[in-house]
Amino acid sequence: MRSEEIKGKVDFAIITIREDEYRAVLLRFPREDDIVGNRTYTLSRVQLADEEQYIVATARCIDQGGGAAQDLARDIIEDLDPQWFLLVGIAGAIPASEYTLGDVVLATRLNDFSVSAALDGGRKEYATAGGPMHKRVQDLLAHLPARLPQLNGWNDIGSITIDRPPVDLASTNFYGEPGWRTNVQQSLERHFGSHAENRRPLVTTGPIASSDVLIKDTQLIQSWKQSSRHILAVEMELSGVYQASRRLERDYPILAVRGISDVIGFKRNADWTTYACHTAAAFALAFVRSRPISPKGKEVPADKTALVEPRHSTSSVILNLLSQVEPPKSVVLESYTYEALSVDIHGRIVERSYPKTDRFIEELVDGVILEMVEIPGGTFQMGSPKSELRREDAESPQHSVTVRSFYIGKFTVTMAQWAAVKKLATVNCDLSPTYYDYIQELSSIDGSIIQVIHLAETLARYPRRNVLPMRHVPWREAVEFCDRLSIRTGRRYRLPSESEWEFAWIYTETFANGVKIGGTMIIKALPLTEVLGSLTDVRTLGFSEVDHIRHRRQSAALQPVIQV
Repeated sequence: MRSEEIKGKVDFAIITIREDEYRAVLLRFPREDDIVGNRTYTLSRVQLADEEQYIVATARCIDQGGGAAQDLARDIIEDLDPQWFLLVGIAGAIPASEYTLGDVVLATRLNDFSVSAALDGGRKEYATAGGPMHKRVQDLLAHLPARLPQLNGWNDIGSITIDRPPVDLASTNFYGEPGWRTNVQQSLERHFGSHAENRRPLVTTGPIASSDVLIKDTQLIQSWKQSSRHILAVEMELSGVYQASRRLERDYPILAVRGISDVIGFKRNADWTTYACHTAAAFALAFVRSRPISPKGKEVPADKTALVEPRHSTSSVILNLLSQVEPPKSVVLESYTYEALSVDIHGRIVERSYPKTDRFIEELVDGVILEMVEIPGGTFQMGSPKSELRREDAESPQHSVTVRSFYIGKFTVTMAQWAAVKKLATVNCDLSPTYYDYIQELSSIDGSIIQVIHLAETLARYPRRNVLPMRHVPWREAVEFCDRLSIRTGRRYRLPSESEWEFAWIYTETFANGVKIGGTMIIKALPLTEVLGSLTDVRTLGFSEVDHIRHRRQSAALQPVIQV
């Protein structure tokens, strides 16, 4: 699509810098088409109520810094003339008791430290520029606490898609002058110490500093705070977008959405960068879906199958669509007794017990049911010790994780359940056929009779073939399954997170008659049914992990989750 076709019809232009920021945004605003002008942009649509929609264009600036961001913003204005800019990515934070790693800061004001003078003795003097954000942005952020119900769910695990990384508060991870180190330690102890609550990310507002330099120097930050004492975070691109947006004929509103990836004065786990990219992108999507401005997007013809919903976030899909279904019926919980096995390192059963938990039944289509069992919340050690055989680097460091109670499918999703949900209305994409559908399809194609007979004979060996797990499930279809299930039941279903999956299942490897059975599930005080076979799990993972499942694993099974 040429930019001339859509200029003046774009509601939000999203600017990202880093590749991980760009990926996090695209997971929530999937590409429908390309827009070609001075730059190439990805076109997305976000469906609202009453058949309204937003048109969103996303661009990435390859180079960091205000100059490159200013050039990109100018091109966006010339090509697209959007209503608003969203600058989505990460920032480093000033230590504080109110916010920390993983939280989101929205800029109310820019303090620009890009211009400096080199003085004798190596000293630098900065000329502070910048100013307040657009009045519409300021007004919106002033009333943000009142708008939080409209943003409900943005910080759920289903929206963020990855677990909160660990924090190591060892003294060697702090740097800077003694006073600054003390402030950083007290701040992080408050948020991540032994008595800290394992909370979800939060959003706050305040001034943000911008500079063309990646700031790790605590002394420099302290000098900046002498003239701008209220700054919350530091980044590198807002100054450039701010300058480009201020024009004689029009002042473009900018909402800077910055996930906190660093606290200046602390050497954090590198995974916080990815996590902060996702919290910023998750909030950006929730913000857009809250309808902060009147949309122009409905003027642009759209294929209804391309309407944008977050590919990795069931929760924010349901926030919009639950209003279109009847109020959910109360589930009928019943007590469920199951057999729990404890095994030794050789796989021998050493203890049997019969604990109880709750379960409920979801009625799908054509008499097919889905049985959900409760996993009571608790705390466990996630990861593996360095002494464990065949461990991977991704399993470090081993750390304590607290998981809230949730319900999970007692079995992996069966072919019968998949076929039932496949009959429900499409949300974002079609669901692949089961083997039975495949047989019917092949039977209508000349020359495929041998394949049909082979498949029919294979399936005929299993008298209860409807309970076979649905295999080779692509990520997008796994999310689609949960979305359809959520709309059908009026309850929010999603995929289990990494920590929920590890908490619920204990994996081992079994060898039978010299044949390795990968992914054998052994029950240990958890009410999930044993499944044998080389099935990998489909969980709420980041982009690279999804690729790993799609391209390197042989098959995948899924189990839906509902939070309590």
